[in-house]
Amino acid sequence: MMNNSLYSTICVVIPTFNRKNILGKCLEAYFQQIYPLDKIEITIVDDGSSDGTELLIQEIKKESPIEIIYYKQKNLGVAKARNRGIKNSKNKIILLSDDDILPTPNLIFEHMKWHNLHPAEEEAILGYITWPPEVEIDDFRFWCENGGLTNYPLIENKSQVDSYFFASGNISLKNIFLKENLFDEDFYFGYEDYELGHRLSKKGSKIFYNKAALGYHLKEKFNFSVMEKRAEITGQGARLLHLKWPELKKTVKTRNLWLLKVTKLISTLLYPLAKIFRWKRIIYHYKYGNRISHIFSKSYKQLKPKTFQISNLLEKQI
Repeated sequence: MMNNSLYSTICVVIPTFNRKNILGKCLEAYFQQIYPLDKIEITIVDDGSSDGTELLIQEIKKESPIEIIYYKQKNLGVAKARNRGIKNSKNKIILLSDDDILPTPNLIFEHMKWHNLHPAEEEAILGYITWPPEVEIDDFRFWCENGGLTNYPLIENKSQVDSYFFASGNISLKNIFLKENLFDEDFYFGYEDYELGHRLSKKGSKIFYNKAALGYHLKEKFNFSVMEKRAEITGQGARLLHLKWPELKKTVKTRNLWLLKVTKLISTLLYPLAKIFRWKRIIYHYKYGNRISHIFSKSYKQLKPKTFQISNLLEKQI
């Protein structure tokens, strides 16, 4: 199966941190791929886990039908973890994923098929991520999937997308191109993938969207408080992104805090009517959007340099 193709081998790079149970399910799903398992390599970079991840991987490796390479480092952030995996990958294609993305059996096959359809060095393949079919899609998860957490609905039926959609949960690139353009290690978590996508676009990168390369997002303990914490961290990532690339303020936007207070008041007044007439935009803004935007924007304005590995130049700019 594709053994004689230009691209036939792939390395899956997965950073992980204290998610051994979900990571175990993720690896089991890779063992069920319809693609030849001897053409797959999985590199796991443990970013300082303390939950027994290392012991789990040691046990899984004993019976694994796929070569698993494991590295452990101090908690240095996802950008450094991904880079370590990328630098040590041997196969021609690198799939960037997360420890909570469960691949469907044909995910690797679809990525590899499309790389051979789009063989240029700078051509990347973006897969699709959604909730597992057994998960009940309540209002909160619906909001997350429609702009709160991901932007896949904006793609619609496009087969090619711009760098705005570069997301490291399910995207694959040519090894040689990615190794020459690593993640910016000034970022700890939040917008490190967006920054890389923007940088790659300046070097001619093209992203093709293959919805059939499907992964399921396994967020078992996932609620609004998790999103609040995430917004606090990613707000600081957005600030760093704008310091490096001021032109991205037009696409990664932060809201005025006073304006958010006004819109919160308006949505509160309209919420009873919105429930009756099912005005989803107002409902979701009242329940989730305003609060997340407020935390994000407040964090953006209060960037703490110690949170990131920031250069002296940037520290002077803050």
